[in-house]
Amino acid sequence: MKNFAVDSLKPEMTFSEPVYIEGESVFAAAGVPVRQKDIDRLIGWGITEVHSNGEPSVPAAREPPPDLPPQKPHPLGVADPYPGFPQDSLITRTGSINCIRGGSFFSAACTAVSTIFSPYSA
Repeated sequence: MKNFAVDSLKPEMTFSEPVYIEGESVFAAAGVPVRQKDIDRLIGWGITEVHSNGEPSVPAAREPPPDLPPQKPHPLGVADPYPGFPQDSLITRTGSINCIRGGSFFSAACTAVSTIFSPYSA
């Protein structure tokens, strides 16, 4: 078995074969990524190396997600919790906010929901 220093382990690193600590105690199964908290735990236990017949591999760095297009301000002046969803046009079209002021909340909610989803019904 090959020895690997705990200091050389990196988060998200995987091995092609199981990784052991102190004899037959399995630290990580083959293909299972090592987590930072696992490395910290080994250091806390005073373990300085792990053993494996496998080869280590570190995943390639991920590309950052593409930037979202700029969003126009939300009509209610709050941060839009669902960027890209046309909430502003739905609220403007339905006037849902104003219909809840008086009367039955249930009927106002039913009216708002049916108005919002009526363009999408078959």
